[in-house]
Amino acid sequence: MPLSPFVSILRACCGSSSRFPPQQIKTLLHSFVAPSLLLQAETPVSPLEALLESLSAIAQPATFEATLVFLDESILRCIRTPFKYIDDYAELVLNISGPQRQGQGTAAVSPLVMTIVEQFKFFIESDAPRGVKLGFSTWLARFMESCAILGENGHALAALCNRLVELCGYDKASKGVFKSLKQDLEGGGGFQLVNRESPEPTPKRYGGIISGEKRSRDLFRSLRRLDTQAIENLLRLYRDVGAEVSLLDIVVICRAVGSILDGSTINEGDACAAISKLLGLLKALFERIPRGDGLRGRAKAMLAHDSIWIESFLHVPVDPGRVPRYIIFSTGNCPLCLLDESKAC
Repeated sequence: MPLSPFVSILRACCGSSSRFPPQQIKTLLHSFVAPSLLLQAETPVSPLEALLESLSAIAQPATFEATLVFLDESILRCIRTPFKYIDDYAELVLNISGPQRQGQGTAAVSPLVMTIVEQFKFFIESDAPRGVKLGFSTWLARFMESCAILGENGHALAALCNRLVELCGYDKASKGVFKSLKQDLEGGGGFQLVNRESPEPTPKRYGGIISGEKRSRDLFRSLRRLDTQAIENLLRLYRDVGAEVSLLDIVVICRAVGSILDGSTINEGDACAAISKLLGLLKALFERIPRGDGLRGRAKAMLAHDSIWIESFLHVPVDPGRVPRYIIFSTGNCPLCLLDESKAC
């Protein structure tokens, strides 16, 4: 089945055999998305970055192709009637109870995500193999999770997970994927630091998705669990291998640091060590961005307006026992200095 030019470019950019320059492809895709209403434009980083990353993480070719076909149909539907899905989101938010509207991300959920959730029932009821269905569900959970990291409304995304759970019917594996994501979006269990070297079962929601140390996104085992071992491996990846850097990579590290700063159940020594390593990783990413590259300016603007870090220092009351982690965060590691030619504020 022939795909639209946009999705064909997604395939070329995210496929396992892609040889196209990533930044040139992203520029082309952004030029298509910008005038459309497919994705929200409220967050400093476009959800397109999350879409590209999540597609690149699909491990199985059959799942990748099925996801592209589904995306193609959903994008066409969303472009034809974008305001239908904007209205659907507005109604969804109105139905969320008062206390749940506060906290988490505040940006609207993208119309494309609303469309995908609406059309999900047709995919889950199709004759696609069970493994492909689970892989697709895992991809969708990763995409939605990344949208939450970017700053989209976590409570609205949790409500969408409720819809997806209902649509899964008797598919217990896919249902478990969205139940797990919903729990994380609602903040269940608090934020944790985990070490991948310790014995720990791999969450089902990562079945069919490449995980490990291939991208900064893999720091998050889930929205509530950060893999500290992955920090060291990612440092080697960016310093020695010279992996491509995206704004999503920087956002992920910002969110990781912010979550640790706010984590009330994390041991102070572990928090300080993790923050120090994450700032080292952030510096390694910045060193990969050529001077004069537009990405440096966009990254600097994003950090200057990062609400998590600003609120951490200026607005949010802090337990005295957590002050050491703030000292580690601020002493000699100002994020904006990392982008400054003089290396000083």
